[in-house]
Amino acid sequence: MDTEFNNSQFQETRSIVDYLQLIRGNLLPILIITAVSFIFALVYAINAVDIYNSSTLVKINKNSGNILESNPLLQPFGSEDRFISNEIEVIKSYTLRERVASALIDSFNAAQKKDTFSVLLTSDKVDPNKKVLMTKDKLAQQLSVLTTVEQKRGLDFVILSASSPSPLEAAMVANTYASEYRNLNLAFNRDQLVVVKNYLDQQRSEKLNELNNAEDMLKAFQESGGIIALDNQASNLISQISTLESSKGMQEIELKSTQNAIESYREQLAKLDPDALDYLAQYEIKGFFEQLQSEIAKLEIQKMLVSGNDKDPKNAKALKDLDAKINILKETLDGKIKKFQKSAVANTPEEYKTLALKILELEIQEKGLDFSIKQIAAQLGLYENKFGALPRNAIELAKLTRTREGLEKLYTLIEQRFQEAVINEQSQPGN
Repeated sequence: MDTEFNNSQFQETRSIVDYLQLIRGNLLPILIITAVSFIFALVYAINAVDIYNSSTLVKINKNSGNILESNPLLQPFGSEDRFISNEIEVIKSYTLRERVASALIDSFNAAQKKDTFSVLLTSDKVDPNKKVLMTKDKLAQQLSVLTTVEQKRGLDFVILSASSPSPLEAAMVANTYASEYRNLNLAFNRDQLVVVKNYLDQQRSEKLNELNNAEDMLKAFQESGGIIALDNQASNLISQISTLESSKGMQEIELKSTQNAIESYREQLAKLDPDALDYLAQYEIKGFFEQLQSEIAKLEIQKMLVSGNDKDPKNAKALKDLDAKINILKETLDGKIKKFQKSAVANTPEEYKTLALKILELEIQEKGLDFSIKQIAAQLGLYENKFGALPRNAIELAKLTRTREGLEKLYTLIEQRFQEAVINEQSQPGN
C-alpha cells in the first residue's frame, strides 16, 4: 500500500518537472507570443472607441381616472406588474421610437456642434467617407439596438438606457426617449377626457343660446298680457317633467361623448393592429348586463324624482333606501364586469391590452346610458298625459315654463360636467 502511494507521488513530481523543462526549452517562443499579445491588446485598448452608457429612470403611474368621482365601471384592472409590463411594451413599440427619432433629428438640426453626434449618423451612399444624418425610419429601427428598457426590481420604475461613443449623445437619446414617452403617455391618458371636454363645451354653448331664447319667449308671453303664473299643481308637474327632461338630455350628451371616445380609441387600436377590432368583436357586450343596468336605471329615476320633491318629509328615508339598493346592484354589476374583462382581454397582446380594455369599459358604459335614456323616456310619457290635461288657458305658459326650466337645469348639469372635465384633464398625470 505504501509502495503504491510513493509511486503516485513520484509520478506527480516527475510530471511537474517535465512541464518546467518544456517551458525552459520553449522560453523564447512563449515570450514572443506573450509580448505580441500584450502589444495587440495595448494597441486595441488605445485605439478602441469608448462606448458610454446613459440611463434615466421613469416612474410608472396608473391612470387615476376621474378625481371627482369613483366610477365602478372604470376601475383599474390587473396587477401592478402586468400594468408595468404593458407600459414597457409601449416604450419598446415602433410608434414611440418613431416619435423619439423625430425629436432627435430636430435636436441634431438645432445643434451648433454636429461633431458631438455619432450614432445618429450613417455613411453617405455617394461618398462612404462622409457621414450624414439617418432618415427617421432608419433611426427608429436603430433605436431598438441602441437602447434597453428594464424594470427596476421591486419598484414602479423603468430604466431607459442608451449607448453611444459620445457621452452627450447617449444622454440626449436617453432623456429624449423618456421625454417622448411621458408626452405620449400624457396624451393617451388625456385623450378621452379631451374628447369629452370638447363635446361638453360645444353643448353648453348651444344650450345657453337655447336657454336665452326660451327666457325671451317666456318674458314676451307674460308681457303680452297672458297668464303670468301657474298654480302649485301645474308648477310641481312642470318641475318634475323638466327634471326628467334635463336628465335625459344630459344622458344623451354623455352617451354621445362616450361614443366619440369609443370611436377615438378604435381608431388608435386599428393603427396598432387592424385585426384587433375583429378580435374584440367576438366579445360584444350583448345582453350580459342588461337586467342589472335596467334595474339600476329604474332606481336612479325614482331617486331623481324623490330628491326633486323637497317638501315631502319622507324623502330622507326613501333616498337612503334607494341609495342602498343602487349600491348593492352596482357592486354586483362591478363584479360581473371584472369577470367579463378578464376573459375578454386574457389573450390580447400586451402592447394594446390597455386600449382594448378601455374600449370594453366604454361600451359597457354606453349600454348603461342607453338603458337609462329609455327608462327616462318611458317615465316622461306618463307625465306627458298629465301635462296635456292642464287647463287650456294655462297650457301655453306651461309649455314655455317647461322649456325654460328644462333648459336651465340641463345647462347647469352640462356646466358642472364641463368644469369636472377641465379639472380632470388638467390634473391627469403622465409618467
